[in-house]
Amino acid sequence: MDYLIAVSAAASAFVAFLGGFFVVRLQTYSQEWTELRLDLHATDRRTKVVREDLRRLADDPAHERDELAGEMEVAELLRTLAVLHARRDEAHFPQEILFQFGMLVALTACCVIWPIALLPAPSGGMKIWFLSALVVLILVLWVGMLLIARHSLSRLKNERPDPLL
Repeated sequence: MDYLIAVSAAASAFVAFLGGFFVVRLQTYSQEWTELRLDLHATDRRTKVVREDLRRLADDPAHERDELAGEMEVAELLRTLAVLHARRDEAHFPQEILFQFGMLVALTACCVIWPIALLPAPSGGMKIWFLSALVVLILVLWVGMLLIARHSLSRLKNERPDPLL
């Protein structure tokens, strides 16, 4: 039985490492998609502000130089928006994430839960309580991070530019 404890401990460490890596990857994707959405929104608003300033300057011939600088800024902002929109359109949820999730669940079940369940002590009720709590905590973390990442991508994809641009 000592080998079972050693195998379970080693497997638990391995699953914990992979699980942490999985969570960090999901967090990175989520952060990247959120930052892209915020950059799109900020650039869109800046373009509107500069265009509104240009409309006000158009009536005053004394501000011709400011008008030219504003038009150049609008052109640069529109180029930036085009790049950001292209990045948004290319964003997708990587399928390997779902594969990794499935593999983590399988590794957890086969290499952590099963060896613990085979141990003769502690009592069956104690093992069930411990394993249930462990499974719930792990699944809440992993599924929660999956949902957060999917939500970030969904918000990015569903946000459309203002038609007034």
